[in-house]
Amino acid sequence: MADISHLGGMEQDIVATALHAIYRDAGVKSQDVNLYAVTQPMPAKGRLTLATAVRDLPTEQESLYVFADLDPLSNWGHPARHLFFSSNNGSLMHSESSQFPPQDFVSKPQTFAPLHIPKVYLAPVTQPFFLTKNVAPEDKPSKKSGGRLAILFSGNSNNRHVNDLEFLYRVLCNMYGYKEENIYVLNFDGSLNYDGSPQPVGNWPGDNTPYRMKARIVGAGNQTQFDKVFTTVAKRLKPTDTLLIHTNNHGGDASIYGEPWLCGYPNFGLVYKASDFGKRVNDLPKCRSLIVAMEQCFSGGFMNPTLTQSKAGVTSFAAAVPADKSSMGGPLFDPWALDWIAAFHGSNADGSPLKHPVAAKPSTRQAFDYSSTVHVPGDDPVFQDQPNGSGATQHLD
Repeated sequence: MADISHLGGMEQDIVATALHAIYRDAGVKSQDVNLYAVTQPMPAKGRLTLATAVRDLPTEQESLYVFADLDPLSNWGHPARHLFFSSNNGSLMHSESSQFPPQDFVSKPQTFAPLHIPKVYLAPVTQPFFLTKNVAPEDKPSKKSGGRLAILFSGNSNNRHVNDLEFLYRVLCNMYGYKEENIYVLNFDGSLNYDGSPQPVGNWPGDNTPYRMKARIVGAGNQTQFDKVFTTVAKRLKPTDTLLIHTNNHGGDASIYGEPWLCGYPNFGLVYKASDFGKRVNDLPKCRSLIVAMEQCFSGGFMNPTLTQSKAGVTSFAAAVPADKSSMGGPLFDPWALDWIAAFHGSNADGSPLKHPVAAKPSTRQAFDYSSTVHVPGDDPVFQDQPNGSGATQHLD
């Protein structure tokens, strides 16, 4: 465990003061807050580096910094609090809120020590089905005319986001006959890397085999590389083709840019605002079918820009949450993304049965309905299609 001896005998008082201040100011109860202490004191008038700004601190003396995650089981952004205590007597000197953690919380987690951690993900306890029965997905290539292309995106990734993309990648290749060269994966720094543990990256937890999408990671999860892939796909897309776009990872609400936005690498940087994404969709030529599914926080805010700007004959949009909510995370996968992909797969990532039956090779509407029916508390899935009702006949292939 990281050293927090710099707190001295003030640790319990600091925790109590922090939890009281958070409940007073934000109404969040102690059992819903995780607290972390930076392992080194902050200098007087120090600086706090966040995703969207570098803030000068109004602290006249050295301080003890405590980071409070007010919604620990959700993806970012969501409410957080930064509290600075006197290193002399432990009194609260300064407090401010944000929607993202400090940069070092994800890039240097070893510099934060847990103080109060009531909220943790529950890891799966069942053994993966594939490992015991050696069952692989049945190869069902599409017989429909037209090509199938896909863009899979995750920016400042954690392990669960990379695992989501890998699951979808395998489903597209194994179940729907997508050619690997037609799938463009953008992740983190342009590799399989991500923030957090385990490191180095091991095997995919679904069946404990090496990640297959590694060879198709064509760039980092940032705006420049997303623009580049959009341009490439626009040149390749034909009127009879299907295009799937899946965005994963983190997002911000409308408080900064006036509309929800997609975060990227590094440090939760801006990739697209919702309207920018709509413009990129409009840059695409006409195609038979466009399927957009978004997992990040506040992702429902991308719905209208996508549907109004799409030129596709059929367009569907699905998201984990509406424009004003954070999406939930998990220890190995994001719950909504896992369920949405599992519906197309016909079983969960580890091969275990779905919570209730879904039609073989379901429509986008059927897959969404499954994900909505079984969604975890905290998520609130949304769906829309155009023409209205067309999602019932739209498929991945």
